Amino acid sequence: MKNTARWILFGVAIAAQLAVPVSMIVGSEDILASGVRYHFRTRPVDPEDAFRGKYVALGFEETSCAVDTMLRFKTHQKAYALIARDDSGFAQVTGLTPRRPAHGDYVKVVVTSFRRGWVDFRYPFEKYFLEEENAPRAEGLYREHNLGGNQDTYVVVRVKNGAAVIEDLVIGGLPVREALRQDAAKTGAE
Repeated sequence: MKNTARWILFGVAIAAQLAVPVSMIVGSEDILASGVRYHFRTRPVDPEDAFRGKYVALGFEETSCAVDTMLRFKTHQKAYALIARDDSGFAQVTGLTPRRPAHGDYVKVVVTSFRRGWVDFRYPFEKYFLEEENAPRAEGLYREHNLGGNQDTYVVVRVKNGAAVIEDLVIGGLPVREALRQDAAKTGAE
């Protein structure tokens, strides 16, 4: 009997440990399958710090927002960026609020600084992960297209209930894997 109770407790402990990563994966897959798609414009990142390990560090054009002067925010506070599409179809922050909105699309962000009537913030998606062998080339293409005046690089992000998951990185108007294939073909031909 004593041994059976130990095995049951052991099984419950294993199930609890597996439940957390499984729920995270299921949540991300749900957002990718049914979340609203937004394109966020990127901006150049300091070339010396643009790539770490197996991901491309992303910078975004829109990381600040004017707010009602009556609102107060603190550094490192979680807030909600209200988003919509601009005339070009890209994501645009239309407001920032300290409370979860009742409706509309929004992304949970972290406040990095606050000045009366103005808030700077950080998105929860600042890294695009790739296979290790593709990461250096993707970083080079990302930097080239952001710094070269083209600025035809952006991330496709799915948004649902404040959560956001990157669906793809677009470089030169092409999904990153296609951009890498074309770059390899061009480089191999030269």
